[in-house]
Amino acid sequence: MPRPKYFDATFKAEIDDLMKKLQTTQRPWSMRRARRQFERSYAEYMIRRSGGDRQRAALRLDIGFSTLKEKIRKTKQ
Repeated sequence: MPRPKYFDATFKAEIDDLMKKLQTTQRPWSMRRARRQFERSYAEYMIRRSGGDRQRAALRLDIGFSTLKEKIRKTKQ
């Protein structure tokens, strides 16, 4: 059975935007902040790919539902 293709042009554009933010900032982000931002972007992308169903997105990401919520919440602070 072929593996699903998760990365599409929209996600690649979001990652490019994130990279531009990182490159143009005067003070470099910590590794923790960069990782959290990537995880949030990817989690939000998977939620969109799952038709807005966060439970399904968590299953696709192989993480618990509460972990998915935490990854999204943490970076909003």
